[in-house]
Amino acid sequence: MRELFVGRRKLIIQIYLFAALLPALLILLVSAWYGAVYAKSFYLRSVRENLEIRDRLSEPLFSELIENGEFLKLESLCQQLEAKSGTRFTVIDSSGKVLADSHENPEQMGDHSARPEIQEALKGKSGYSTRYSSTLDRSMMYVALPVRHETKIPYVLRVSVPLNTVTEVLSSVYAHIALAVLALAVLAGVLSFIVSRRISRPVEDIKKAARMIADGDLGLRLPIPDTDELAELAETLNSMAGQLQQRLDELTRERNEREAILSSMAEGLLAVDADSRIIKINHAAVELLRISGNCEGRTLHEVVRNASFQNFVEKVLHEQKICEDEFIFYDDEKLFLKARGAVLGNKAGAVIVLNDVSRLRQLEEIRRDFVANVSHEIKTPLTAIRAAVETLQDGAKDNPEDSDRFMKIITKHTDRLTALVEDILSLSNLEREEAYKDILLSNAPLASILSTAADLCKEKADARRVQIRTSCLPGIELRCERPLIEQALLNLLDNAVKYSSEGSSVEINGSSDARQISISVKDSGCGIPKEHLPRLFERFYRVDKARSRKLGGTGLGLAIVKHIVHVHKGSVSVESELGKGSIFTVRLPL
Repeated sequence: MRELFVGRRKLIIQIYLFAALLPALLILLVSAWYGAVYAKSFYLRSVRENLEIRDRLSEPLFSELIENGEFLKLESLCQQLEAKSGTRFTVIDSSGKVLADSHENPEQMGDHSARPEIQEALKGKSGYSTRYSSTLDRSMMYVALPVRHETKIPYVLRVSVPLNTVTEVLSSVYAHIALAVLALAVLAGVLSFIVSRRISRPVEDIKKAARMIADGDLGLRLPIPDTDELAELAETLNSMAGQLQQRLDELTRERNEREAILSSMAEGLLAVDADSRIIKINHAAVELLRISGNCEGRTLHEVVRNASFQNFVEKVLHEQKICEDEFIFYDDEKLFLKARGAVLGNKAGAVIVLNDVSRLRQLEEIRRDFVANVSHEIKTPLTAIRAAVETLQDGAKDNPEDSDRFMKIITKHTDRLTALVEDILSLSNLEREEAYKDILLSNAPLASILSTAADLCKEKADARRVQIRTSCLPGIELRCERPLIEQALLNLLDNAVKYSSEGSSVEINGSSDARQISISVKDSGCGIPKEHLPRLFERFYRVDKARSRKLGGTGLGLAIVKHIVHVHKGSVSVESELGKGSIFTVRLPL
């Protein structure tokens, strides 16, 4: 900025000094010099003409005395005329001898024949000369005229005045000229400054605008100056600023669109240069790779602590071809990432697209577990049924007692298979993505729902001498598909009754607050170990497999509860302590 400021000062000074003030002063000085020379010449010419006039006017007086031979009166006449006019008079004969002088004694004055003005007068002309007079010890101006007598020039009449008088007059003239020049110089300086500012201000405005445009103020527009050249320059700058603003807007819009696309991508996108330095990364990639802080400009090895992934990126950079691979990242949980990499143009780097396939891998694992569990759950009753049938075929059917026992076994395991198939179908229906759209919602009293669920489980509870206690705040209305909610609560109550000791009690309570309705089922069973709680709602997950099968469960009851609650946009949780029982809580929105 300081350099720019200095540059502006130089511009003003150059315009002020070299384009305006100096030419004006030079013109004034030349004019003053010419005026002084002309004034001096004019004044000297005026003095000379005045002396010549005096000489001519006085010449008849001297001519008369000379013609009458009255030479003694010449000196008296010279003195009289000097006294009246302040002019020195001198009469000189043709030989150069001074006959009379108004100021000095003629006898003491030397030969004047060599004087220039005398020589000219003796030739019949008007003589003129300025020189220093040793007689008077001063500079004098002389004018000499011939005094004719009978067509001859026997005498010369010379008049003279001191030049100090002329010098005094010229000094006064010079002083006035100097004052006039000084006044004109001041005026010229002021006018030159005004003109300079008028010329330089648009240039300064243009330079200032150019600097502001360079600093990013592209909305600035210059006023158009009066001069054609500066007007064209201002219009060019305005046009340039408009084009830059338009281009910048386009770049900003493209960048925002690109950033919006990158940030909205579910896939992670990572771009690195040839040195594996991160040049671009979107939010999804930051989340997937568990990167903290700003990582752009840093190397991949600094921010991603996974050797396999680092090697994959190096492979993409060196092999210059599309590569695919899958990686496992360990954090709080296992994360499966599928990466696809391609090299950027001119080997400038590589771009990596990341997909989180953890859910897919989990679903595959769940599918494998589900198939294995279903196969196992079906195989067990089928094996029992087949064994019973084979036994009956081997002759046990002939024994009524054995036949009845094996038929009960077949019936028991058939019921178990039927329950298993029904639960699988229910679960399959609830797991559909559109399941929440298919449910028919209606308002139902919560107390009635709890009472119905308790009644449906009463027979099993009575068989184990377990008392079911219900409590619910009055007036609570639940918007739900009632049969589904009753099924979920029935599953919870069924589990609570199964795992409670005989003669104990199970509580089912309903309450609400400003946001949700809560339903809790509390038992006084043996409790669930803490390590099993996170997986308790998985399909076919059992804490004690032998005991669960003995009690007749399919392993899908809690999974069905979870999905019923989810299609109602609610949640289910469990709290348990060994030896003290468990509390299952269902929370549903109002």
